[in-house]
Amino acid sequence: MSKKVQNLWRKNFDIRRVDFCLPVETAPGFGGLNFLTNGKNSISRFIWVVENLDNTGTYFLKHELREIVELTMKTILENPKRADAVHQEAIKLNWDYYKLALKMRRLPFAKLTDKQLLAWQKKLFNLQFLSHCWSLPTTWFLDSDGEDFSKHLTAFLQDRIKKLGLAIEPALAFSVLSTPRDESFTAKEEKASLKILSWMNETLSLKLWLQSQTDGQMVKNLRQLPKPWIKIIEKHHYDFCWLPYTYIGPAYGLDYYLETWRGLLQEDFDPKKRMEELESRAKAVQEQKKELVGRLKLSALEKHWFKIAADIVWLKGFRKETFFHGFYTMDMLLKEIGKRSGLSTLQTKYLLPSELPKALAGKDFAGVVNERQRFSVIYGQTPKNYKALKKGWTEKGVTVFTGQKAKTFLKKQKFEKIKVVQTNDLTGTCACPGAAKGTIRIINVPEEIGKMNPGDIMLSHTTFPSLVPAMKKASAIITEDGGITCHAAIVARELQTPCVVGCKHALQILKDGDMVEIDATKGLIKKL
Repeated sequence: MSKKVQNLWRKNFDIRRVDFCLPVETAPGFGGLNFLTNGKNSISRFIWVVENLDNTGTYFLKHELREIVELTMKTILENPKRADAVHQEAIKLNWDYYKLALKMRRLPFAKLTDKQLLAWQKKLFNLQFLSHCWSLPTTWFLDSDGEDFSKHLTAFLQDRIKKLGLAIEPALAFSVLSTPRDESFTAKEEKASLKILSWMNETLSLKLWLQSQTDGQMVKNLRQLPKPWIKIIEKHHYDFCWLPYTYIGPAYGLDYYLETWRGLLQEDFDPKKRMEELESRAKAVQEQKKELVGRLKLSALEKHWFKIAADIVWLKGFRKETFFHGFYTMDMLLKEIGKRSGLSTLQTKYLLPSELPKALAGKDFAGVVNERQRFSVIYGQTPKNYKALKKGWTEKGVTVFTGQKAKTFLKKQKFEKIKVVQTNDLTGTCACPGAAKGTIRIINVPEEIGKMNPGDIMLSHTTFPSLVPAMKKASAIITEDGGITCHAAIVARELQTPCVVGCKHALQILKDGDMVEIDATKGLIKKL
């Protein structure tokens, strides 16, 4: 391979509203822990670009990105037990991370010494690294560069269905076979919320109280209610308020839940019927899965491939949710460090871990972090010693460029050019089958949810829990982010909403107000 080809950078992803706590933590894991899955560390370097609080692009060397995708595919198809072992440990680490963050939420941060704050930060950050990066080859890289795994399994199903002469839609079979059995935190929140709504519906005095309150009054007047009632409401908020936090926040306030419940009560929404629908749907999918395995005559190895696909779907969602809970908790700690250092919480999130003690000691970082927020580049060289990384995170190999130095660094690199072809017909991957016709609404951040009307077609670069209210209104969902493991695919299946993912350049071709027709089963989108 020529040196020119070896040094070609390919864009792998971008993220809206994020900070240094993510890329700096993930830096050693991009390459260093891949050995666990594939027996080799494929990624040696990466580039992360920040502009006005957004990650506008994360890049890997093209040949290294292809290598990790292909090696991970090979591991799953030929040695699935190795992938199982990685996933089992990743699940344990994510539960450890979640439980530690849960414990830390109860800490009196204002009363802790600087040394204690730094010790807790290190402990949580280390578990964030391990839980997030342990299974990156399967839960991220595998489908991130062309949806290799999704396409492989879909092609396999097409061939098997044709060979057996079955009247089965491959996209539907793929959707069912890759649907996990276990629930996400988002699904658990909905069920818990439905139980509370049923209780409110049956408690006439509480129902009347909610309906008598106006926006902004309910939280203020909550103390008018009996203490046991307040405890139930506040516990739900405490348990789930962090779900939409992503990387910078905010979390849901108590008013969000109270106003949601009041609105549903006014609509005569039937929570018991909705609960029955959710339970019936989950049971039906598992029965469909069992039937398909028989009809498709899947061997033990082939069943194992689809089990791993379902495991990836669940683990990626679970990992992301524990991640958001961890960020919500970490920001409580960083807020206190910021107070003592003369920085806002957001400013502290643009400090490297090694800079936190210096900030507490009085060093002025305000100018540095403000410049990093405006424009900066993180260049990471990933460690090769995976045995050391199994014990925890390291800052070694992380270099930060800001301002003009960042621009000069980027000018010296060779990036793959991306061609966008103007067309009225777009294609992607079916995440949930079905068809729809409607008006495009581009929703990338929670502030844009107000644009969404029932029946509109939601278009996003990627989705996350705080966009679920918009997803519930959509007659169909389109995302540029792709693969069976993306958030949109998971939620669309839970909602049974037609969904096409991996629709590249959709945001450059489609605009708010465009009318489109979707055949999600075939992954087709037509601009009308």
